Amino acid sequence: MNPTISAVIQGWYLPDPTTLSPITLEVFQKYTDLPTDSILPHILAMRERAWKVYPYPCIGAFRFLDFSISESPNYAALVTRLQHGATLLDLGCCFGQDLRKLISDGAPPANLYGADIRPDFIDLGYDLFRDRSTLQSTFLAPANIFDDAEDALLATLDARMDVVHIGSFLHLFEYADQVRAVRRIAGLLKQVKGSVVLGRQIGSLKSGEYPHPTNKKQTMFRHDCETFKKLWDEAGGEWEVDVELQMTKRETGQREPVFGDVDVRWLRFVVTRK
Repeated sequence: MNPTISAVIQGWYLPDPTTLSPITLEVFQKYTDLPTDSILPHILAMRERAWKVYPYPCIGAFRFLDFSISESPNYAALVTRLQHGATLLDLGCCFGQDLRKLISDGAPPANLYGADIRPDFIDLGYDLFRDRSTLQSTFLAPANIFDDAEDALLATLDARMDVVHIGSFLHLFEYADQVRAVRRIAGLLKQVKGSVVLGRQIGSLKSGEYPHPTNKKQTMFRHDCETFKKLWDEAGGEWEVDVELQMTKRETGQREPVFGDVDVRWLRFVVTRK
């Protein structure tokens, strides 16, 4: 591996925490049968296993413990909607941690779907949350919207989802591929008013193509609010786009530069079909 790339990846690997956030403890206490003092060692061991599969920033920096879907606007209303029969797909679900958060808050497992390009992460999710024999949600892998064969798995969900959640997903691609992605995601939604795409990703005060940290042949487009709205205009159809840039945070509460870029922000969004 290129030494510069290797150094960037190692920078994503944060030291082991000595405590867990209240939300993390709550989810694991409610969802698993682990004693409280065993939860942190269990999580640390699972991170080691996942890092060897693929060193994503969300693994090294423990972002899989953010349960970011619960920070979405109207999260309580989303849970209620699922309780009344709505379906949700978490695209690029990693361990399926956001699905477990929804379940711990009362969402019916059978209404939830997860899809990821890496089957190993879904498998690790069963071990992380200790629910291999009990979870009634559906997982699809490998699921790749840019590969015709692997996209066939996702096609079984076409026009069936009330909600699609995409966390830390679109920002992995250049602008042209993001247009392709949102058009494909739109096809997964029910073709009715009120179907929703929600999530968060890396954005920037200065929108544009940025170098890909692990592939010099690719770029990653980071949006500000206006370019993100333009993206959905290009997706076709009519959408109400609610989007904002937020400061990124670590548990210390300090702003977290990503790839050394002080203009980076979290971009959080809710996109609703009109």
